[in-house]
Amino acid sequence: MSFLFSTDGILYRIFTWIYLFLRLTGLCALASLPVITIPASLAAMFAVARYSLDKEEPTPSLWVVFWNAFRKHFRQSLVVGGGGSVVGFFLVMDLILVYHLKSQVVPWILFAIAIVGIAYVSTSLYVLPVMIRADLRTSTLIATAMKVAIYKPQLTIFNLVILFGVWFIGGHFPSLFLLFGIPVAVYTTSWITTLKMKSSQDTLSSDIEEFS
Repeated sequence: MSFLFSTDGILYRIFTWIYLFLRLTGLCALASLPVITIPASLAAMFAVARYSLDKEEPTPSLWVVFWNAFRKHFRQSLVVGGGGSVVGFFLVMDLILVYHLKSQVVPWILFAIAIVGIAYVSTSLYVLPVMIRADLRTSTLIATAMKVAIYKPQLTIFNLVILFGVWFIGGHFPSLFLLFGIPVAVYTTSWITTLKMKSSQDTLSSDIEEFS
């Protein structure tokens, strides 16, 4: 039974991750109170996720990693978060307007919006994970995030499936979503970003090194 209850056991590891996710959720909620700081809070969560996935514990501490990343990426995350919100708003508005049109070209317009929407969502997934890995200009950041989304598309699809699963479970168990939904989504996306980076030393990693 030692494999269950020892410090290297399964239960200890599970409760350690649960405790980490609870702390991250609390930190993110606190840092997001002004609302406009939500992108910076998410960027800080990605920074913690990167450290804790690479090591047993964030160094020097979860709090230091979170707040340092929050301050460092505040301005750029505000720009990309605000810009991404505007783009998403117009995509939704276009979809609503087209839905009420009565024309033979509506299916083609919907198809075009769907393509743009998929590109938008896929790129948005990796903007913050790429941001916390290198100091890039905003235009380069978005271009690199798009490359990450396109590279090994099966991993991007897997990422989207996991996020949909988190959203689906959250719809049935809102309390679980509030406590663990965002950390699970952040850690999954950070892990997949790392997989993409490690398996593309000659493309994505070189892009980041070139512009950092």
